[in-house]
Amino acid sequence: MQKNILVIEPLCGGKSSAQRIAELEGIPEITEGELRLRKTPQGKPYLENSPFCVSISHSGEFWICVLSEREVGVDIERNRVCRYEKIAARFFSSEEQQAVASKGREMFFRIWAAKESRVKYTGEGLSSLRTFSCIDKGRFRKEIGGIPLLAGLWSGEYGFALCGGALETEVWSRKTAGGKILLQGDLQEMLSTADPK
Repeated sequence: MQKNILVIEPLCGGKSSAQRIAELEGIPEITEGELRLRKTPQGKPYLENSPFCVSISHSGEFWICVLSEREVGVDIERNRVCRYEKIAARFFSSEEQQAVASKGREMFFRIWAAKESRVKYTGEGLSSLRTFSCIDKGRFRKEIGGIPLLAGLWSGEYGFALCGGALETEVWSRKTAGGKILLQGDLQEMLSTADPK
Protein backbone atom coordinates (compact mmCIF):
# COMPACT_ATOMS: atom_id res chain seq x y z
CA MET A 1 0.00 0.00 0.00
CA GLN A 2 1.69 3.21 -1.16
CA LYS A 3 -1.08 5.47 0.10
CA ASN A 4 -2.72 6.62 3.28
CA ILE A 5 -6.13 5.22 4.18
CA LEU A 6 -8.22 7.97 5.82
CA VAL A 7 -11.40 6.81 7.54
CA ILE A 8 -14.02 9.26 8.76
CA GLU A 9 -17.27 8.44 10.45
CA PRO A 10 -19.80 10.00 12.84
CA LEU A 11 -18.78 9.94 16.49
CA CYS A 12 -21.82 8.10 17.80
CA GLY A 13 -22.75 4.79 19.33
CA GLY A 14 -20.34 5.02 22.26
CA LYS A 15 -17.58 3.09 20.48
CA SER A 16 -13.98 3.50 21.58
CA SER A 17 -11.19 4.09 19.07
CA ALA A 18 -10.03 0.51 19.69
CA GLN A 19 -13.48 -0.79 18.70
CA ARG A 20 -13.52 1.42 15.61
CA ILE A 21 -10.03 0.25 14.60
CA ALA A 22 -11.10 -3.40 14.99
CA GLU A 23 -13.93 -2.73 12.51
CA LEU A 24 -11.46 -1.51 9.87
CA GLU A 25 -10.63 -5.09 8.96
CA GLY A 26 -13.09 -4.78 6.07
CA ILE A 27 -10.88 -2.26 4.26
CA PRO A 28 -8.76 -3.89 1.53
CA GLU A 29 -4.97 -4.03 1.98
CA ILE A 30 -5.02 -3.88 5.79
CA THR A 31 -6.74 -7.16 6.65
CA GLU A 32 -3.90 -9.29 7.99
CA GLY A 33 -5.56 -10.53 11.14
CA GLU A 34 -7.02 -8.67 14.07
CA LEU A 35 -6.10 -5.00 14.42
CA ARG A 36 -5.28 -4.10 18.03
CA LEU A 37 -4.80 -0.51 19.09
CA ARG A 38 -2.19 0.19 21.76
CA LYS A 39 -0.46 3.33 23.10
CA THR A 40 3.15 4.18 23.85
CA PRO A 41 3.98 5.50 27.35
CA GLN A 42 3.68 9.02 25.84
CA GLY A 43 0.14 8.22 24.62
CA LYS A 44 0.90 7.86 20.90
CA PRO A 45 -1.33 5.16 19.35
CA TYR A 46 0.08 2.24 17.38
CA LEU A 47 -1.21 -1.02 15.94
CA GLU A 48 0.12 -4.13 17.63
CA ASN A 49 1.64 -6.72 15.24
CA SER A 50 0.97 -4.53 12.21
CA PRO A 51 3.24 -2.79 9.71
CA PHE A 52 0.87 0.19 9.62
CA CYS A 53 1.27 3.45 11.49
CA VAL A 54 -1.93 4.99 12.81
CA SER A 55 -3.15 8.42 13.89
CA ILE A 56 -6.57 9.18 15.36
CA SER A 57 -8.53 12.35 16.11
CA HIS A 58 -12.08 13.40 16.87
CA SER A 59 -13.94 16.67 17.15
CA GLY A 60 -17.61 17.54 17.35
CA GLU A 61 -19.53 14.77 15.61
CA PHE A 62 -16.66 13.08 13.76
CA TRP A 63 -13.90 10.52 14.32
CA ILE A 64 -11.01 10.36 11.85
CA CYS A 65 -8.23 7.82 11.48
CA VAL A 66 -5.30 7.52 9.09
CA LEU A 67 -3.37 4.31 8.44
CA SER A 68 -0.08 4.43 6.54
CA GLU A 69 3.08 2.42 6.00
CA ARG A 70 4.94 5.59 7.05
CA GLU A 71 4.69 7.58 10.26
CA VAL A 72 1.62 9.84 10.09
CA GLY A 73 -0.32 12.40 12.12
CA VAL A 74 -3.90 13.63 11.63
CA ASP A 75 -6.13 16.13 13.40
CA ILE A 76 -9.73 17.16 12.79
CA GLU A 77 -11.24 20.29 14.29
CA ARG A 78 -14.72 21.75 14.43
CA ASN A 79 -14.97 25.53 14.17
CA ARG A 80 -16.49 26.37 17.56
CA VAL A 81 -16.61 29.29 19.97
CA CYS A 82 -13.53 29.49 22.18
CA ARG A 83 -10.94 31.99 23.34
CA TYR A 84 -8.87 31.36 20.26
CA GLU A 85 -6.86 34.61 20.51
CA LYS A 86 -5.53 33.59 23.96
CA ILE A 87 -4.72 30.07 22.79
CA ALA A 88 -2.96 31.43 19.68
CA ALA A 89 -0.91 33.83 21.84
CA ARG A 90 0.25 30.88 23.96
CA PHE A 91 0.98 28.25 21.29
CA PHE A 92 1.37 29.96 17.88
CA SER A 93 4.35 31.64 16.21
CA SER A 94 4.10 35.38 15.51
CA GLU A 95 3.30 34.71 11.82
CA GLU A 96 0.55 32.25 12.79
CA GLN A 97 -0.85 34.79 15.25
CA GLN A 98 -0.92 37.41 12.48
CA ALA A 99 -2.84 35.03 10.20
CA VAL A 100 -5.39 34.44 12.96
CA ALA A 101 -5.69 38.17 13.68
CA SER A 102 -6.43 38.92 10.02
CA LYS A 103 -8.61 35.90 9.17
CA GLY A 104 -10.29 34.95 12.44
CA ARG A 105 -11.49 31.82 14.17
CA GLU A 106 -11.63 29.50 11.15
CA MET A 107 -7.94 30.22 10.44
CA PHE A 108 -7.16 29.51 14.10
CA PHE A 109 -8.68 26.02 13.76
CA ARG A 110 -6.93 25.41 10.43
CA ILE A 111 -3.59 26.25 12.03
CA TRP A 112 -4.39 24.31 15.20
CA ALA A 113 -5.22 21.18 13.15
CA ALA A 114 -1.94 21.54 11.22
CA LYS A 115 0.11 21.97 14.38
CA GLU A 116 -1.59 19.11 16.19
CA SER A 117 -1.17 16.78 13.20
CA ARG A 118 2.58 17.41 13.35
CA VAL A 119 2.67 16.85 17.11
CA LYS A 120 0.83 13.55 16.58
CA TYR A 121 3.36 12.64 13.89
CA THR A 122 6.35 13.29 16.15
CA GLY A 123 4.76 12.27 19.47
CA GLU A 124 6.36 15.35 21.10
CA GLY A 125 3.30 16.66 22.92
CA LEU A 126 1.63 20.07 23.09
CA SER A 127 4.65 21.72 24.70
CA SER A 128 6.35 21.66 21.28
CA LEU A 129 3.60 23.64 19.47
CA ARG A 130 5.48 26.92 19.69
CA THR A 131 8.75 25.48 18.37
CA PHE A 132 7.59 25.45 14.73
CA SER A 133 5.33 27.39 12.38
CA CYS A 134 2.86 26.01 9.82
CA ILE A 135 2.64 29.40 8.06
CA ASP A 136 5.25 30.99 5.82
CA LYS A 137 4.55 34.27 4.02
CA GLY A 138 0.83 33.97 4.74
CA ARG A 139 0.46 30.43 3.33
CA PHE A 140 0.52 26.97 4.82
CA ARG A 141 3.87 25.27 4.47
CA LYS A 142 4.05 22.10 2.36
CA GLU A 143 6.47 20.60 4.87
CA ILE A 144 7.95 21.24 8.29
CA GLY A 145 11.48 20.05 8.90
CA GLY A 146 11.30 17.74 5.90
CA ILE A 147 7.98 16.21 6.99
CA PRO A 148 5.17 16.62 4.40
CA LEU A 149 2.22 18.69 5.61
CA LEU A 150 -1.23 18.88 4.01
CA ALA A 151 -3.00 21.64 5.95
CA GLY A 152 -5.90 24.05 5.78
CA LEU A 153 -8.41 21.52 4.44
CA TRP A 154 -11.88 22.79 5.26
CA SER A 155 -15.48 21.79 4.48
CA GLY A 156 -18.45 23.35 6.24
CA GLU A 157 -17.65 23.69 9.92
CA TYR A 158 -14.89 21.03 9.98
CA GLY A 159 -11.28 20.99 8.89
CA PHE A 160 -8.39 18.61 9.12
CA ALA A 161 -4.68 18.29 8.45
CA LEU A 162 -2.31 15.42 7.63
CA CYS A 163 1.38 15.32 8.49
CA GLY A 164 3.72 12.66 7.08
CA GLY A 165 2.44 9.45 5.58
CA ALA A 166 2.28 8.71 1.87
CA LEU A 167 1.72 11.24 -0.91
CA GLU A 168 -1.63 9.78 -1.96
CA THR A 169 -4.62 9.48 0.37
CA GLU A 170 -7.72 7.37 -0.16
CA VAL A 171 -10.84 8.37 1.78
CA TRP A 172 -13.24 5.87 3.35
CA SER A 173 -16.49 7.16 4.81
CA ARG A 174 -18.63 4.30 6.03
CA LYS A 175 -21.63 6.06 7.55
CA THR A 176 -23.66 9.27 7.40
CA ALA A 177 -24.94 11.52 10.17
CA GLY A 178 -28.09 13.53 9.57
CA GLY A 179 -26.84 15.48 6.57
CA LYS A 180 -23.79 16.85 8.43
CA ILE A 181 -21.33 14.29 7.12
CA LEU A 182 -18.15 15.43 5.45
CA LEU A 183 -18.83 13.65 2.18
CA GLN A 184 -16.22 11.25 0.88
CA GLY A 185 -16.16 13.01 -2.49
CA ASP A 186 -15.74 16.41 -0.82
CA LEU A 187 -12.81 15.12 1.22
CA GLN A 188 -11.17 13.46 -1.77
CA GLU A 189 -11.53 16.68 -3.78
CA MET A 190 -10.07 18.74 -0.91
CA LEU A 191 -7.09 16.38 -0.75
CA SER A 192 -6.48 16.53 -4.50
CA THR A 193 -6.78 20.32 -4.85
CA ALA A 194 -5.32 21.45 -1.53
CA ASP A 195 -3.39 24.71 -1.74
CA PRO A 196 -5.13 26.88 0.86
CA LYS A 197 -4.18 30.46 1.62
